[in-house]
Amino acid sequence: MSAPPSPPRPAVRAASLKVAIAVIGVAVLVWRASRYWPFIADDALISLRYVKRLVAGHGLTWTDGDRVEGYSNLLWVIACAGLHALGLDPITAARLLGLAGHAAAICAIAWTAAVRSVAQAAALLAIVLGFALTGPIDAWAIGGLEQPLLVGLLAWAVVLCLPALDGARRPSAMLGPGLLLGLVCLTRPDGILLGGGLCLG
Repeated sequence: MSAPPSPPRPAVRAASLKVAIAVIGVAVLVWRASRYWPFIADDALISLRYVKRLVAGHGLTWTDGDRVEGYSNLLWVIACAGLHALGLDPITAARLLGLAGHAAAICAIAWTAAVRSVAQAAALLAIVLGFALTGPIDAWAIGGLEQPLLVGLLAWAVVLCLPALDGARRPSAMLGPGLLLGLVCLTRPDGILLGGGLCLG
């Protein structure tokens, strides 16, 4: 006779619960963002023109002739161009990246949470839903600009910096957050202030 299965360990249950809460948060984010359809920011179309010309082989240019840098979100333009090169419409690519950026932030929130009780799980769910139900978060998830990417990169940079607060100060431990903060600086010109502020903190 086989032994009865052992009950799941608390750490496994907590991880599964955090994953479930993150999935709920992302689903709510997508649902709420769809309510702002077909919103797209005018400035997003400027970046997406550079995306289209880059994929068409004209480089990062607005028109033929003199080169004019009319974008301030290099990483966003390159990421959108990557998806456009795979066959996605540039606006669809920007919207998918926007949703992915805010979804990454939700996952970062869930990752860092302690879920050892029903109250902690309820608190995490409230925080995730508070983020996912916020109008500007939902609108800009499909708005076509780089804010969601910036939010996702910063959220995970913070997550990866947290071990340093517990004494894990090995230089190699800061490679991950350093890489993400470098990407933040490529996402927006003011990213250096955000990254520098996090480092000072």
